[in-house]
Amino acid sequence: MYHPLHHPDNPLVRFVYLRTFGFVTGSLGVAAALLDHGAPMALVAAMFASCWAWPWIARRRVLVAPRPLRREQQNLVLDTGLAGFWVAQAGFDLVPTAMFIALMGMDRMVEGGWKLVGRAMASMAAMAVLGWSLAGFPFTPHSSLATIAWCLPFLVLYPLGLGWVAWLISERQRQRKRELEQDSLVDFQTGLATRRRWEDEVARQIRRFHSYATPATVMMLDIDHFKQINDAAGHVAGDEVLAEVARCISAHLGPAGMAGRYGGDEFGIVLPGTGLALAREMAERLRRAVTDAVSVQGRPVGMSIGLAELGPGLDTAKAWTAAADAALYRAKLDGRGCVRD
Repeated sequence: MYHPLHHPDNPLVRFVYLRTFGFVTGSLGVAAALLDHGAPMALVAAMFASCWAWPWIARRRVLVAPRPLRREQQNLVLDTGLAGFWVAQAGFDLVPTAMFIALMGMDRMVEGGWKLVGRAMASMAAMAVLGWSLAGFPFTPHSSLATIAWCLPFLVLYPLGLGWVAWLISERQRQRKRELEQDSLVDFQTGLATRRRWEDEVARQIRRFHSYATPATVMMLDIDHFKQINDAAGHVAGDEVLAEVARCISAHLGPAGMAGRYGGDEFGIVLPGTGLALAREMAERLRRAVTDAVSVQGRPVGMSIGLAELGPGLDTAKAWTAAADAALYRAKLDGRGCVRD
């Protein structure tokens, strides 16, 4: 059965495996401290059993939880409490104690900020008091060379693992941001520019016109009788017509212009550096190409096209696109399947 924890992109997965690695390597330093301070082997064995079993218990708690992210934050608090219990049992040996406070505080900051850090440190303090009282309040903060050496795997490797997890999370966020930016620029159904991106290009050409008097023409296109296509052949067929028309536009547009989906079955093309006469020729070729290439139930699909050249009186985005839209309306009034300016 699917569970959010199983998804490879879920950062929770990395924290679950990082817990296992952290407790296995961290238990080595605590064991060295316990033995260095004369703890019985039974206590060392109990410490190993708890530190090695807890990661799997924590994982199971997440798998059965209706809200796995909240449960994992609870596990992180319990992690810190368990660490506090065992460093107290070892008499607060300095290196293991500092190691757990610093590094566990660090990864809780990554996962939940100061709020989670505060809860985790409170849990560590409470469990440390419990462990210290059960051990008879030992206080042996000095660390032997052996204890320091056995702490090194955790001290060196755990921060690298934590950094890797943090990098994966930030990389996933960057990827999602790129996807959102792409969605705002490209219409998913046609592969052409979105209306927002297309209108940005219209505005850019107007700025160029005001600065350098560079010519440009806007072409507005509409699929003839598109509603009838949807009614007769279904919306799936209508969607395919939109995609095929978009492919025709892209194939005949070339690198000079930008095509976008203006809305519904209406498209817009900006032709920089193109006057009205050349734009009219391009529009006729495109209209014929669509009719030749796209059909529904054996009937060719027609297009009506309106043109407007950028110039005096048409030197704002609203006026320029409205003029092209008005030309498109005239094409429809004249029987559709034609080009008007």
